[in-house]
Amino acid sequence: MRRQFSGWVLVALAVSSASFAGAAATLGFGFGGSGAMAFFPDLAGVNAYLSENGMDPLGSFLLGGGGGGRGGVIGGMAVGGMGFGMVATTPEEADRVAELVVGAGGFDIGYAVGGDERSVLTLGAVLGGGATVLTLVYPAVEPLAGPHGITPVPTEERTIGRAYGFVLPYVSMEAQILSFLGVEVRIGYLLPVVGVDFGYAIGVPAPSLDLSGVFVGISLVFGGIGGGSEERDAARTATSSGSIDVGSATKLSIEGGMGTIQIASSPAGTSQTSSHRTIEWEAVRRASRPQGLADLDVEVAPTATSILMRTVGKGGSVDYAILVPTGMDLDIVGGSGRIELAPYAGTEISISLGAGAVVVTGTQATTLSVSAGVGALVVTYPQASLLTAHIGMGEIALTLLPDASATIAASVGMGELTIGGFSETVGTPRGVISRTLDAVLGAGAAQITLSAGMGKIDIASPTP
Repeated sequence: MRRQFSGWVLVALAVSSASFAGAAATLGFGFGGSGAMAFFPDLAGVNAYLSENGMDPLGSFLLGGGGGGRGGVIGGMAVGGMGFGMVATTPEEADRVAELVVGAGGFDIGYAVGGDERSVLTLGAVLGGGATVLTLVYPAVEPLAGPHGITPVPTEERTIGRAYGFVLPYVSMEAQILSFLGVEVRIGYLLPVVGVDFGYAIGVPAPSLDLSGVFVGISLVFGGIGGGSEERDAARTATSSGSIDVGSATKLSIEGGMGTIQIASSPAGTSQTSSHRTIEWEAVRRASRPQGLADLDVEVAPTATSILMRTVGKGGSVDYAILVPTGMDLDIVGGSGRIELAPYAGTEISISLGAGAVVVTGTQATTLSVSAGVGALVVTYPQASLLTAHIGMGEIALTLLPDASATIAASVGMGELTIGGFSETVGTPRGVISRTLDAVLGAGAAQITLSAGMGKIDIASPTP
C-alpha cells in the first residue's frame, strides 16, 4: 500500500509538471523560515506497548518545530529543503514516563501551480530520511550478591528506535504579509518507505515505529516574489543614495526584501565627529517589469532615538551598501539574499534572514544575535559577551581565536556538530541523530548559544 501511495505521488507530480510545461513563467519566488509543526500518526501500537509496561499513553499527536526554504518559478518547478523535529511525552509526574521523538529532513521538490505577487500555491513532496525514537524511563533495581536482597536505584532508561527513508507529499500556500515577510501553511502526509530498527526493548515485543500520518506546519518565512526568468532581459535598474544625519539616534533598523545588505563602519573623517555623525547609503533597485521599478523604493524614517530604512513596493530586489558610525545598535532583517557585516562595534546587534547567507566578521558587541531560516551563518572572530546563532536548515560556521574564553551550548536536531583547534576545551559532542555540546573554553567568560534544526554546526579555531 505504501509503495502504491508513494508511486501515485510521483505520478501526480509528473502529470502536474507536464500540464504546466507550456505556461509562461513570469514570477519567481524564494523564501525560508521556521515555525510550529504537528504530526498525527496512529499511536495505538505504541500506547499498547506502554500500557503493558505500566506507563500512561501518549497523546494523539506530536508537536514541535522545524525550518526550511524553497525557491522556484510560478508555473514551474520549485526546489529546496526542509527539516523538523517533534515530540510527545507521557505525564511527567508518573514514576514511569515515556518520550516519543520524530526527527527528519530532506530534499523538497515541487511544482508552483499558481500564484501572483502576493501568494504561491505549491504541490510537492519532501524526500529524505529520519528517525523515530521511543525512550522509556522507569524505576530500576540492582541485585546484590548476598542475603540482603536488592537495593533500588533511581531510574533506568531504555531506548528503541527506527531509522527510515520517507516521502512526504504536501500542498503548501505561502502568502505575503509584507514585501519581505510571509506565512506558509503546509499540509501533507508523512510516509516511511524503508527503514531499520535499533535500540533495546523491554517487556512485551517492541511496537512498530514505522509511523505514518497527517503532517501540518505553519511557518513565518522571509522572502519575496519577483520577476521570472522570461523577463530578466527586460529588467530595469535604478540607483538611490543619500546621507542621514544621526542626531541623537542610537539605533539603525533595516528591513529589506530580496537582495544584498552590506554594512561597514564609516571611515574616520570630518563628517564623523562627536557633534555631527551621518549614515551614508546607496541602494540599487532592480525590477523585472517596467512598471515595477516605479513602485520599488527605499523609505527612510528617522526618529529621536532610531532610524529606520526599509524596502517599500514589490516586484523586485534592492541591494544596500551602508556606512554606519561606530557605536550605533543594529537591527537588520532580510527576506532572501545575503547580509554582510564588516568589522563593527556596537552594543546590541541583531541580524535575521529568511533564506541565504549571513557573514559577520570581527564584530564587537555586548549582545550579538544572528539567525536564518535556511542557508548559512558564518561568524568569524566575534567579540561579544552574549552570542546566539540559530538556523532552521543549513550550516553555522563559528571561528574563534585559539585563546577564546567562552561557555558554549550547541545543539543540532539532525546533522553534525564538531569542535576543534582549541588548546583548552572541556566538553565533547553527544548523541547520534540529535547532537548536543556543552563546552568551556578558557575561563568561560562569554556565553555562546548555537542551534540548528537540520544541518551542521562547526566551531573551530585557525590552525597555526
